[in-house]
Amino acid sequence: MEAAGADIESERPAAVSHWRLLADQALLTPHVLSSSFHGQGTETEPFIVEWDDHDPRNPQGWAKWYKWIITVVVAIASLAVSFCSSAYSGGIADMMRDFDISREVAVLGLSLFVVGFALGPLLWAPLSELYGRQVIFFVTFGAYAAFNAGAAGSQNTETVLILRFLAGSFGSSPLTNAGGVIADMFEAEERGLAMCVFSIAPFMGPGIHWASSLAAFLALACLPFPWLFYKYGYAVRVRCKYAAQAEKFAREMRERDLRDEPEDGIEQSGQRTSDNSDGETTKEGEQKAAGKSEE
Repeated sequence: MEAAGADIESERPAAVSHWRLLADQALLTPHVLSSSFHGQGTETEPFIVEWDDHDPRNPQGWAKWYKWIITVVVAIASLAVSFCSSAYSGGIADMMRDFDISREVAVLGLSLFVVGFALGPLLWAPLSELYGRQVIFFVTFGAYAAFNAGAAGSQNTETVLILRFLAGSFGSSPLTNAGGVIADMFEAEERGLAMCVFSIAPFMGPGIHWASSLAAFLALACLPFPWLFYKYGYAVRVRCKYAAQAEKFAREMRERDLRDEPEDGIEQSGQRTSDNSDGETTKEGEQKAAGKSEE
């Protein structure tokens, strides 16, 4: 029994560090090089390449908790991109004032970001098949953060619009590649719940009505949310404060009008009574004058 257990342990490959898994794309270990594949390597009988047992690169062999961590990470990545697209709308009025532009031109920053959503996946999906999803995620999200930071410091409208388009193009990589990550990790029977969690994330960004204000708090802690949103988010909160004060003032005015209505009614009724008494006095005087003239 001990000999059999030792043989099984000897068949397992040596443990690979986490950082080597991240840095080494090929991961050619002695176990991989010594593995035999089915087939002859010819045109008629090519090699059939499959995952080896206990291969650390096989995503379906990872621990379940590790799979769910990666699922949440790619879902948050998708949420961050869609959230960034809607957070821009909170600063449109300030852009119109600072850059002296029309509303149509200011809205282009939002429109071009969405156009980047459509064009970016045309590149990132096929490139991920050539170079791997990890490389694409590192490159695209690094550029996405850089373009957003550049938009935060832009001094003219043209720079903002160009950087917004590039940020949307590079930030769209998780919209196509994240689904493949989840499909590779989970079996078909377990994939449904993970795909539901991921599918909700992109729709949460535009659906958050307070996105432009919340971005003000996250901008200082998260690099993908540029300082531009902090400035514009503050303006939105100030306007909300003024709106609340205006609503309070209007409510006080209505309450004062309601208190003044009974007094106005009493004054009007008193005025009508005095008018009637004056009219009766006038009629009595006319009758007396007519009687004296007849005499």
